[in-house]
Amino acid sequence: MSMNLSLEKNKLFLHDLQSNQTNSSFVHTQKNYLNDRNFDNSSEKYIDYDMSSNYSIIGFNSEESFPTLKSSIASATKKSKTENINISKSNSDENKKKHMAVPLIKTTIETIRLEASQRMPLKEFGSKSSVGEIARQIMEETHTHIDISTARKTGITTFLVRGKPEDVHHARRMLMKELSQKVTIKLLVPLNTLGFIIGSKGKVLNNIIEKSGAKIQFPKRNISRDLPCNNANDEYNDETVEIIISGDVEAAESAKKEIEAIVEERTSHITVKITSINPKFYGLISSTNNSRIQEWIQDKDLKIDIPSPYLESDSEKLKPIIISGEKNLVNNVKTEIEAIYSELESTTVSASIVISKRLHKYLDEKLLQDILSRLKCSVIIPPYSSPSENLLISGIPSFIGETIQCLMEKANSICLDMLDITKAHPSASDHIAHARDITRYFLKKKEIVRIEKEYQIQITLPSMDTLLKQNLTSIVYEFAGENAGNVKNAKKEIIMLINSYPPYRILRLNLDPLLHCHIIGQKGRNLQKIREQYFIDILFSNEDSFNSEIVLIYEGRPGEKLPSAPTIQLTLEKVAELLKKTATEMADIISRDIYIPDKYHKYILGPKGSTLNSIIKDSNSIVKVKFSTAKPRKFDNTVVEENMVNVRGVSFGVEYVIKEIEKIVENLKFQDQNSYSLTFDFPQKFLKDLFDKGHNNISKIRELNVKMTTEEGKITIQGAKNNVEEAKSHIQEFIKKLDEQTVLHLSIPVKHHGSLIGQGGKFVKRLEEKYQVKINFPRENLENKDADNKKSEAKDEVTIRGDKNGVTLAKLELLDLLDYEKEHGNTVTFTVPMFTIAQILGKAGNNINELKNETETRIEIEKSTSDDPSALATIFIQGTKDGIKRAKNSILDTVKTIQDQVTRTIFVNRKYHRTLIGPGGSTLRNIITECGAVGDRSQLAKIIQFPKPEKKSDEIVIAGNKELVDKIIEKINSMVKEIEEKITLIIPVPLSKMKTIVGKEGNVRKELESKYSVVIKIPKKPKDSTEKNAQIKVIGKKEQVDKAAKEINTFIKIENSSEINIPLKCHPYISENGIFARRMKTLYGVILEYHDDSIPKEKIEEIDIDEKVLDENQKYPWSVVMDLEEDKEISWTLKGKMGNIEQVKEIINAALEQMKHHTATGYLKVPPNYYGIIIGQGGSRISQIKSESDCCINIPRTNNGNLITLRGTLDGLEKARSMIINTLDYINNKDL
Repeated sequence: MSMNLSLEKNKLFLHDLQSNQTNSSFVHTQKNYLNDRNFDNSSEKYIDYDMSSNYSIIGFNSEESFPTLKSSIASATKKSKTENINISKSNSDENKKKHMAVPLIKTTIETIRLEASQRMPLKEFGSKSSVGEIARQIMEETHTHIDISTARKTGITTFLVRGKPEDVHHARRMLMKELSQKVTIKLLVPLNTLGFIIGSKGKVLNNIIEKSGAKIQFPKRNISRDLPCNNANDEYNDETVEIIISGDVEAAESAKKEIEAIVEERTSHITVKITSINPKFYGLISSTNNSRIQEWIQDKDLKIDIPSPYLESDSEKLKPIIISGEKNLVNNVKTEIEAIYSELESTTVSASIVISKRLHKYLDEKLLQDILSRLKCSVIIPPYSSPSENLLISGIPSFIGETIQCLMEKANSICLDMLDITKAHPSASDHIAHARDITRYFLKKKEIVRIEKEYQIQITLPSMDTLLKQNLTSIVYEFAGENAGNVKNAKKEIIMLINSYPPYRILRLNLDPLLHCHIIGQKGRNLQKIREQYFIDILFSNEDSFNSEIVLIYEGRPGEKLPSAPTIQLTLEKVAELLKKTATEMADIISRDIYIPDKYHKYILGPKGSTLNSIIKDSNSIVKVKFSTAKPRKFDNTVVEENMVNVRGVSFGVEYVIKEIEKIVENLKFQDQNSYSLTFDFPQKFLKDLFDKGHNNISKIRELNVKMTTEEGKITIQGAKNNVEEAKSHIQEFIKKLDEQTVLHLSIPVKHHGSLIGQGGKFVKRLEEKYQVKINFPRENLENKDADNKKSEAKDEVTIRGDKNGVTLAKLELLDLLDYEKEHGNTVTFTVPMFTIAQILGKAGNNINELKNETETRIEIEKSTSDDPSALATIFIQGTKDGIKRAKNSILDTVKTIQDQVTRTIFVNRKYHRTLIGPGGSTLRNIITECGAVGDRSQLAKIIQFPKPEKKSDEIVIAGNKELVDKIIEKINSMVKEIEEKITLIIPVPLSKMKTIVGKEGNVRKELESKYSVVIKIPKKPKDSTEKNAQIKVIGKKEQVDKAAKEINTFIKIENSSEINIPLKCHPYISENGIFARRMKTLYGVILEYHDDSIPKEKIEEIDIDEKVLDENQKYPWSVVMDLEEDKEISWTLKGKMGNIEQVKEIINAALEQMKHHTATGYLKVPPNYYGIIIGQGGSRISQIKSESDCCINIPRTNNGNLITLRGTLDGLEKARSMIINTLDYINNKDL
């Protein structure tokens, strides 16, 4: 493969380089100063990087091979030329033999085209002055390769960016930011979508800014706090706001698309306002009780708001019809409404009627809906604020007259009467105050409501706001009803009620509003006590009014005559004094003035008072705060001087609020103090030195607590004045230091550059950090510079820049490293068959990586793209001579092993395939391993391949080493022969004997199968109850089948059986959890059966052993339960030869005789992990305990509880318990 890569600056021509000169990195770990150069083989990836051919190529721009080194950016040249990089393909045999290193990272290429009109003009002093200079810095910062060319005719500049996908994206954004003209886009979006654009805690907005690189500005109003992220159409609101997007063309367009996508997603539901309809028709459109609206929205995603009808002259603000919901549904309803309106305009007429203004409120909604339902006419009543008495009627002409008649009848039927209560009690010192207080009291006691219900009338009173006005001149009650007598009687009762509350029943006093809560008490308990003890009710003003007045009203004992006026007055005064005393004792009210400049007041208040309200809430008390900038309040005459804040309330609450306010002011002052800024020039070439990767150079500046930003060759520092000036001094000293640095040039052959740089630049970075220098290796130049103005840098020239001493030491170590690389730069290239590469590499490259580590070499494999089976792959090895030799021999050994592989096909009847494979492939794995195959499970699975079931083929394919394949074939043929020799014998068995042959849980059948290596198939229970025999199949070799059949027939011939009754309490001790039955079957051939269902499950764990401990000093709880006089029995069935049955019976009877004198059961609680100690080796210890104590002992299984049960006499039980505990104590003491 030929490569034509022309880079004028470095004079680098790759088409003259040999294969051993294009290697990007080397691995050696033998010198002490290279201890950190361990090569990470696991990070290598073998991929094809394809531009114009199918061959893999290596570029000197590879970040893995030639990582970016930090260096200063050269000054700009006057002219720039386009560069061309051409990579072509050659199929010559000579080039095929050349080594081509495969890039170690996945790369991507992206093309950017920028028209001349879109490019930003060159910048002024202190900035990057050319496209090439900008590209160079971006390339170093993003570790990408950028090619630039400009078309002369069109002026379009094309950038070809190559590198890792994330780096390419970053480089693209930086190019557009530096070179593209800045644009500003103004985008209108619905107000109710702002919450979704911003996202929770700004996540969505930050993501858009980060991806696009654009700046996004929202209106000054903090809409994001006001709008929760709910459905964008939860409210009827189509207000739009303007978002300003600024940045380069691409960034702004990208951000715009992101925002428009969010808006589109959130506005699939639309809101439409219909303003073209005369509001007087609203009632006719919505119909009676909004029935037409209900029809439209039923089971639909719709919301429709049609206001009540009104005259346009009666309202300053238009009230449109609003429809919200799914687009199509909204548009359909809108069309239907407009059609109805068009029809109403042509078919209805309007008329007006004059009715006294004071009667309007009695023409209620029920009447208007009835008219709309019956007469299809809409009635519009002017609002209360309008002086007009005209009612507008719209509807079908034939019903207009009837509607007017209906309204007049209603108006004429209403009887009105008025009552001014202001002068009801001439003796009152303040008539207005007395009338207001008794009215408030009547409302509180619901006396007005009671009279309205009793007389079926309406009583209209002034509103509460009107009652509390200071300039109130009269208080008038208005009575209205259809029955004149009821109106008159109701008025009389009101007069009697008013007269019953003369001035001496009312007392007013003033207490600080902050103390009202103490008077009321928790949940009004204090008021309740006063009412119950003194029969006095108390009225308070609204909390927001800050009114100090409290009204005491004497109610009197229920059902009794009121006492004399002096007595009532005395009681009221007594309660007033009590309230004053209570308030004074329960709270100490203080007032504090603090000096705070007026400019900070709005920040203390916060948006809509939220900040101050939060502080007061956290104080857990009632505190009032007044600012000098606040408007005066109705009942608060406190005057606050300029730049002052008054805080009044309970002492601890006032102290807390003042403390929190002062914290806010301190923060605000700190912000003011740190608002000083200073801007000065800074050479752009030193910018990345100042902001180095570890931020070491600006650490001292950060300690000054200042904010620093850079833009276009200038630095801006913001903070406290002294700190800003000191930071500036540090930066200027840093510039001076960089200007005085030494620069040294070394000539190092380019073929060693990759090894000296190290993977990811780690070797060079170590030297840079160790000696505080900058080391720059040459790399491909992106822009050809004018040869007449700038001398080209040699391709093998390495630059070291820094302090003189550091540069010298770095030079010495770099040259030592170079000497080492020259001595260890041996290479070898050879070919192997292409089909062997997969096994040479191993799974995920494991084999080749292990070989690299063992031989300390670098190995690269160039695969062939040819489909020819005889194609060869080229292997390149670099390292020491010994390492190369060992690596090559290992690879060639692997190739030889692979070439010895054979593939053979044998034919085996497919009916035997399942048997050869076995359950879960177990038989197949055994065949492979028994024949000597080794490897992981995935490798072994590839050796023998069976055909898929749907193919119905007899072929079995075996692949592997010739010797292994021969063994496997021999093994399979042997197994097939054995399978073919198997016979099936059918034995008729009486159904009554099936249970005997199967055994409990199939144990008899399993024993027979294991003993004779046969398979016994038991048929299902026949559905036909008349059948007496079942057919049992025995499958296996003839001789083994005969033996098994003989033993089965033995079971069938056993006809004798006998039953014996065992006391239930003795059952567990004789059966020993089934051990006794197995022993009898082995010794005497007798089968012992009993039904588990007949044995009650004794829930030992439910026995509360801890409550029956006999000795408190014992570690192991112990309980003894005496036998009851009556005991149940369980039947055991014995099957076998009669003589043997009798012998077993004798054994059982002997055991029963031994247990006959046992009278009690003991329960010993012992941790299960001690059971083995108690049992002893081979059961020796438990046998000894049983023998000496004459007890039966049952030790449960580990997972069946922690209670050991003992059966015997009281003395025997105690002795057994002692022996068990002594055994445990002995073992425990021995362990200690």
